[in-house]
Amino acid sequence: DGQHVLSMYFFFYIVVGWSIVSGAEYLLIELGEPMMLGSLFYAFPIAIGSYFLTYYGLLRHRQHKAHQAQMSYEEWCAAHEIAP
Repeated sequence: DGQHVLSMYFFFYIVVGWSIVSGAEYLLIELGEPMMLGSLFYAFPIAIGSYFLTYYGLLRHRQHKAHQAQMSYEEWCAAHEIAP
């Protein structure tokens, strides 16, 4: 009786395990490669745009901070930036 239960678990493991492996293989290899390639067409332009938006937003914020401190931007940078 115990061996029958073990054989049922083994059968369940083989059937379900194989379907999970084949499903993961399908998602990662068959669909994953086209999705990865397709996402690059969105990722690159968004990344480039985000870089420039962040750069100019940070620059304006720092210029505003320099204006509040009644300093030129270069003086404010020299006083507040950490040298590499």
